[in-house]
Amino acid sequence: MELVSIIVPIYKVEPYLEACIASIVNQTYRNLEIILVDDGSPDKCPEICDMWAQKDSRIRVIHKENGGLSDARNAGFEVSSGAYISYVDSDDILAPEYVEFLYEAIRVTGADVSQCAFRQFSGEPGEIRRQDSMSSPVIQTPEQAMYNFSHCVKPVNHQVWDKLYRRELVKNERFLYGRQAQDVLFACHVLGKCNYMARIDNVLYHWRIRPGSASSGFIRQRLDALETYWQSLSFIERYYPQYGKDLKMYYLTLCYGACDWIIKCASGKERAEMMQAVRSYRKKIRLSKEEWAKCSLKDKVRFICSSPVLIIPMTRLRNLF
Repeated sequence: MELVSIIVPIYKVEPYLEACIASIVNQTYRNLEIILVDDGSPDKCPEICDMWAQKDSRIRVIHKENGGLSDARNAGFEVSSGAYISYVDSDDILAPEYVEFLYEAIRVTGADVSQCAFRQFSGEPGEIRRQDSMSSPVIQTPEQAMYNFSHCVKPVNHQVWDKLYRRELVKNERFLYGRQAQDVLFACHVLGKCNYMARIDNVLYHWRIRPGSASSGFIRQRLDALETYWQSLSFIERYYPQYGKDLKMYYLTLCYGACDWIIKCASGKERAEMMQAVRSYRKKIRLSKEEWAKCSLKDKVRFICSSPVLIIPMTRLRNLF
């Protein structure tokens, strides 16, 4: 049984942290290195981490100044030593077989990364039942993974959690400092260069949706998503140019989504600054003659209507209906 490192970035999750750590400690796969990264949390999370470290020798705690989710994940990876890496958010819960089944999926297929199914929940997670057997892994090539990424095909691959990675695959990858939606670029690079990805249908990751979490609300998440998808587009155009047009069309959807939120929720100077940011990101998207020729009539209309000059009035017009 090879060593698996589980990295948990922690900040202001005191009501949920015990359940998360307990679900990791109680994994059926026992050869774990559990790295709890206290990202300068101002509540009792640091004490909770230290308490668990005293109870389980597999747990290592890092206390650091607050640097955000990306910085905490990077700090955890730097001290990790496992042959396999998994990232878990500190308010989520793992099924007992999470590591066992993901490790087995890699072992039987020879893939570089494995992915399980997940479910969302709010409030209490409810009963999480043990699962007797792993579903048959479905293999994806990098080309298939990039197709799904560019078209946002479900099950989506954009999140960093719900996966187990070979260390060699991710050893040179780091998360963008100070940005939300940083999973996107990480996933693009990793899935684009793996040999295979193995996906199983077992629901093993339970994703908590709560007010105030990094994934809820706008904050700057949608604008950060525009930046990370732009960087992902550069990667895809270099290594998978056949999917460049499709990701550009999805990018337009992100621009419209950002404008929707700004119109509905922002005001005054904040609204003007955010709208200017969306316009700037939209200006970056251009289609080559070959890409334009491959566009459907619907996509051509969408592209024209999302021009930097028209995107704001068109979004306002859409919000009237």
